[in-house]
Amino acid sequence: MTDYRPSFHHLALLARERDAFMASLLAIYQEQEELDEAELAWFLETDVQALMRLALCRRPRMDASHFDRDIEQIASYTNVNAAQLARLARAATTHEAGTMRTTKHRVDLHYSESDLQALFALARHEDVEEGGRYDARSAAINVWTHKWTHAETLEESETMGTFYFRWTEPNKLWQIECDEAFSPDDLFLELGALEEKALGRKIHGR
Repeated sequence: MTDYRPSFHHLALLARERDAFMASLLAIYQEQEELDEAELAWFLETDVQALMRLALCRRPRMDASHFDRDIEQIASYTNVNAAQLARLARAATTHEAGTMRTTKHRVDLHYSESDLQALFALARHEDVEEGGRYDARSAAINVWTHKWTHAETLEESETMGTFYFRWTEPNKLWQIECDEAFSPDDLFLELGALEEKALGRKIHGR
């Protein structure tokens, strides 16, 4: 008799129908952002194969006392970016609850590779933990409202939004995500400031 064992991919698909698994959140985020598997893997800074392992993990508990620890454990086990995973989990859970707190805007703003390198170099140099207002990942730059230079500003600081880039030809900014209470105009002003500091000129920002 044949010993049938479903493939990892098949199990991941089945898990989408069960709310206790990460697969359901991945499916929500994919649909919400109109991402294919390769783009989702890019967002999480991993490969497509790792998505199947991630899909079979249990969802993080969303309460403050467990969320960060659960995210770190899942990210470590599946080799994905913990910060991006946390953002995905929050966005998908919020969407699931029917109350969106961020808005996404698809754009098609091209940069040279050297310009992108300069933007990310500046964002890393002015990291929010080093007195700046940015938080750079391999393909995304988060913008914060305040520098973390004092206890008061750290307490008040929150993300304004995120710029999502692609490092493949054509190199470009492909999505701008605005956090609650911030508009695309706010983020385009921030993009202009980032460009001016990094490149000495504005390209797409205001």
